[in-house]
Amino acid sequence: MADIFDEVAEDLRRDRALKAWKRYGGWVIGAAVAVVAGVGLHQGWTWWEGKARQERAQSYEAARGFLDAGDNASALGTFANLSQGDDGFAVLARLQMAAAQISAGDKAAGIAAYQALATDQAVPETYRLLGGVMAVMHRADDGDPDALLAELAPALAQTSPWRFSAREVAAGIALRKGDTSAARQFLQASADDLAAPNTVRSRAGQLLQAIGQ
Repeated sequence: MADIFDEVAEDLRRDRALKAWKRYGGWVIGAAVAVVAGVGLHQGWTWWEGKARQERAQSYEAARGFLDAGDNASALGTFANLSQGDDGFAVLARLQMAAAQISAGDKAAGIAAYQALATDQAVPETYRLLGGVMAVMHRADDGDPDALLAELAPALAQTSPWRFSAREVAAGIALRKGDTSAARQFLQASADDLAAPNTVRSRAGQLLQAIGQ
């Protein structure tokens, strides 16, 4: 009889966890994208600041302007030209191209672009890890959970600059597969990580409360 009650309790926890992720998941992913956009731009600029040409900076800003105006075709064309270079703007252009493709409805192409970035050994590790996080994030709701978590593993390392976003994505994947224990571990790691931004630690705490014990 005790086993039956344990199974019922586990089913209730799993149902509550899934509801929590459905409620907060979009917020988590949105926050991760915002971090990616802001930090990626900053790091890309400082990485190649001494080499970037003014015209490429202007082209990048023009492409961003096209995106803001909803002109994906012009943005994709400009980013495609920028991506052929060998400076920081080329990497940023590849990231933006992938995001624009997904925004335009071509999810498969965008994910493929992120995966290509993640495996490109000519790209610094920081950006390979970022590409990996983004590729997994956009498959978190329908990809094979175990395969996605394995793919996300490098970005979850303590030395990874993207570990906070990676943990949130990993928690969502764990919840989807019904592994609330693993989800709590990912979220608790961020809640306890003194290097994590306050917003990340707060969000992890809220999700932990929503999931429950």
